[in-house]
Amino acid sequence: MRKDIKRDTRRRQGTMDRVLFLLVLVLSFFGVLMVFSASAPYALKQFGDAKYYFQRDFIFTILGVGIMWAVSHIDYRIYRRFAPLIYILAILSCLLVWVPGIAYPVNRAHRWIHLGPLTYMPSDGLKVASLLLLSALLTRKPPEKRGTPATFLAIMLFIGFTILPIYVQPNFSAVIVISAVLLFVYFIYGMNLWHFLPMTGIALVGLAYAFWPKPGNYRLERLLTVFDPMRDPSGSGWQLLQSLYAVASGGFFGVGFGKSVQKFDYLADEPHNDFIFAVISEELGFIGALLVIAGFCFLAVRGIRIARNAKTRFGQVLALGLTFLICFQAMVNIGVSIGLVPTTGITLPFISYGGSSLLVMSMMIGILLNISRDE
Repeated sequence: MRKDIKRDTRRRQGTMDRVLFLLVLVLSFFGVLMVFSASAPYALKQFGDAKYYFQRDFIFTILGVGIMWAVSHIDYRIYRRFAPLIYILAILSCLLVWVPGIAYPVNRAHRWIHLGPLTYMPSDGLKVASLLLLSALLTRKPPEKRGTPATFLAIMLFIGFTILPIYVQPNFSAVIVISAVLLFVYFIYGMNLWHFLPMTGIALVGLAYAFWPKPGNYRLERLLTVFDPMRDPSGSGWQLLQSLYAVASGGFFGVGFGKSVQKFDYLADEPHNDFIFAVISEELGFIGALLVIAGFCFLAVRGIRIARNAKTRFGQVLALGLTFLICFQAMVNIGVSIGLVPTTGITLPFISYGGSSLLVMSMMIGILLNISRDE
């Protein structure tokens, strides 16, 4: 009798997308190996232990898998009810970066907080919280109100309020990611195409302000470096040039796992974070880099499939938003390594070193997996 009840429950819940689950496992543990290879020289010099980052990343990966599995069993519909509370908590956590005692400033930027022996970047949580709330709010509106000027104005105000505490940290890369994913959600929900014109105007004004020539504007310097890294090869262009050297020297099959040259101080202290794709390209070559890109493309396909088969409009919008968020971050990180995007602090999902990013990304995949049970 109990077995029959369990079968009925399993049939009602559906089975999760095992292909997506296995894909994320492969990306995560591949990331552990690449973090070990990329970080070993820096960890040995800094801590006297080449396995320092490897051990921490392995622990975070195991925790991430556990979180992904646990969240995959939580009915995603519950987030619609608690989205406002989750959003408020995420906003408040972003203000904690200014509180003495738990604030963890790095290079005059207040982006992190201390949680005991761990550090956490609140903007990672705000990405998901804002996506949950906007998906919940939009899917409650009747179809005739989707593309109205009032809805457009409300969306713009919501995005502005959301990115404000991130912008003052400053964390411009997180501002771009949050703005992009929220605009994407509004677009797929049914944005009036005439709203593109004022939206483009607002975006241009924001970008002009961000990149306006003024003393100490590091964003403008990074943008100019993308166009001409040789304008300051030993300064602002150094990291990008070393990344390009790494990508180019990998050839078709790479120099071999663990044999990267550019990770030895040339990429500063970022070979296992922002520039891990450059190390992958150098050690595993074009084939390895192509497989990584193919992995994220396949992840996008599975996410779109999950959204298409979801039974609720909230599930469809949320699944597409989560998929876009993960793949957009991957695209930006890879773009930085090959000189198409100005240097940012965005990690390569599931592969770069970063505890809070990995755990949040795992939670996002867990939500996707639960939506996949809704087929």
